[in-house]
Amino acid sequence: MKKAGLLITGFAAGIMFVVLTGAAIMSEKIFVVDESKYEFIETIDRIEALAKESGWNISHMYNLQATMAKHNLEVEPVVVMSLCKPQIAYNILGADSERPASVMMPCRVSVYQTKDGNVQISRMNTGLMSGMLAGITRSSMDQAGNEIETLLNQVIKK
Repeated sequence: MKKAGLLITGFAAGIMFVVLTGAAIMSEKIFVVDESKYEFIETIDRIEALAKESGWNISHMYNLQATMAKHNLEVEPVVVMSLCKPQIAYNILGADSERPASVMMPCRVSVYQTKDGNVQISRMNTGLMSGMLAGITRSSMDQAGNEIETLLNQVIKK
């Protein structure tokens, strides 16, 4: 009986270790962050122009620095862009079975400046996220992620 208890405890500890290790690894991989080769405003302008050239709409730009300032809170410059490509969005929005994924729409790209003046571009790791999905949603996320990466590669410092 005592051996069975030790076996169950060891098994539970092993599962807990795997879960916690996986969570730590996933939290580091869920976002992709790269340094821009341009200044803050130029990075935003270039992403906006490249998006339009590639058939993407920027439905909204959130100036989070301005939002925080309204609450007397000071942060470095941060702009979050909402990007949408109607042809890809329709794949998800046009089917009831896929529409729950709309919570992850539109695609977001954040441009922010660090305290030391570096300009960073961050976004969700769509390859990692889409790997947890299936069907139309997975292929649509893969397509959107690949297109956005191609677009961003033109402003990322290599």
